Amino acid sequence: MRRLLGLGSLFAAVVLFVPSSAHAQASVWIGGGATVPTGDFSDYAKTGWMAGLGLNYALGDQGLWIGGSGFYGSNKHETSGEKTNLYGGLAAVGYRVGDQSKAGVFFFGNVGVMNHEFDDGTTKDGSSKLAYGGGAGVDVPLADKINLWFAGQYLQRAKEDGEHTAIFGIFAGVSIALGSNDGM
Repeated sequence: MRRLLGLGSLFAAVVLFVPSSAHAQASVWIGGGATVPTGDFSDYAKTGWMAGLGLNYALGDQGLWIGGSGFYGSNKHETSGEKTNLYGGLAAVGYRVGDQSKAGVFFFGNVGVMNHEFDDGTTKDGSSKLAYGGGAGVDVPLADKINLWFAGQYLQRAKEDGEHTAIFGIFAGVSIALGSNDGM
């Protein structure tokens, strides 16, 4: 939990202290959805949930962007009372196709750290490893500076003891552009 609070604090600091000229090309997002375990993780984990928040920066006006995010999720196990909590932070690079004022498609890849925490109701044990993945989605403008988005993402943690944790998620959320449209 302390790591999640640390990620949230870092996120808040970046949003509050980024120079105003950069705000014109920044957006904050929040979302969540269902996660389906894949690979070894699917041998014992059930479909779960994940939520995240992040900050993206446009690199010019051609659709290329970079970003950072934090996430937290949980998957119950086949064994009653057991679950795995997944949390961490990711850096991303992505590309959005088309006119920003209209519905469009985006693609992204990410790398970071994922913690896999086993919880049997009395004991928690976890470790952090490299995580990587990617996905695609669509976004739809709802109002000035506000977009609704839907995305599919594959995320995998590096192997530990011959096993890996991997999920495929279906997510939805909103993004809000920061700053003014004219860069002021």
